[in-house]
Amino acid sequence: MATIMNTTLDDIAAVIGFTATIRLAAHYGGRDMNVPVAVSDKHMIAKLVGMSALQRLHAEWAGERVTMPTLGLVATDLRNARILRDLMAGVNLGVIAERESLTNRRVEQLRRAFEADGLLPMILGGKIDPEIALEN
Repeated sequence: MATIMNTTLDDIAAVIGFTATIRLAAHYGGRDMNVPVAVSDKHMIAKLVGMSALQRLHAEWAGERVTMPTLGLVATDLRNARILRDLMAGVNLGVIAERESLTNRRVEQLRRAFEADGLLPMILGGKIDPEIALEN
């Protein structure tokens, strides 16, 4: 879980910024986005993120078809962050599972992954090991 791979979203964000990239992914996610050969304020991309961002996209990928990833990974990361906060607060696994529409087993798998990544203190005999407790 700790290894993060760059995606097309990272490449686009490096050119046009985070907010504009999220907006494009929300609109084009899971589909191809055609970067126009000629820049126009009438193009859908210009209407979504503005001419400045479209001009920067054009400079990088004019005339290319870019497969835009979905924001599914973002939703998963947000969910996992909520689960980690709940685990750190001592919320019961069953409560977390129900709240997040997951199985108890999946929440337990995530708990173990958080521990292995050093994000969550190891649980020893039902108590958090104070030697490796995280600072809040």
